[in-house]
Amino acid sequence: MQCHCISTGSEQLLKAQVAGFPCEELIKWALATPVQFIIGWRFHVGAWKSLKRGVANMEVLVALGTDASYLYSVISILHHHFTRHHKHGTYTPTVRPAASWQNNCNTTK
Repeated sequence: MQCHCISTGSEQLLKAQVAGFPCEELIKWALATPVQFIIGWRFHVGAWKSLKRGVANMEVLVALGTDASYLYSVISILHHHFTRHHKHGTYTPTVRPAASWQNNCNTTK
């Protein structure tokens, strides 16, 4: 399905629905997913290696925190979809700053 309101302005785009989901939520979800699983992949790998050694480091904290935020967002979006109660304010964009901030901190050393 497509949003046919792109040419009429962003306000209508954000209010439009695609398969019952608000476009605004789908856009946030689409932008957060690659950040979580592509940019954040090295944190997941590092966390797994660390946990296999029996220790927890900053990579474990970042992976758990961003995964919890992402999972909460997905559950929130799906819950509001199935209960037909679409409220603004899910926490999908939280993943992006957390993963990006940690990525910047590790590359500046």
